[in-house]
Amino acid sequence: MLTIILSFIKSLWWSWASLFHGIPHGDPYVAFVVLFIAFCVATWVVQKICNHESSQRSQRFDNSFYNDEDRFKTYCKVMNIR
Repeated sequence: MLTIILSFIKSLWWSWASLFHGIPHGDPYVAFVVLFIAFCVATWVVQKICNHESSQRSQRFDNSFYNDEDRFKTYCKVMNIR
């Protein structure tokens, strides 16, 4: 089973590296750099999505702003209604 998985990973890496075969020294080196950058960008995107959801959740349950009386006071201040 382990041999099959390692064989699959090896063939997957060689197919990825062959995409950069036309670039000088691109076969293993550029392929690794591009894979590393893609991994970093994917991690950054997932982190931003998780932080956005947690910030939305904290704003949604913040009762000080979503209280009807506070919302009405804010509306009156914005619209200059006394």
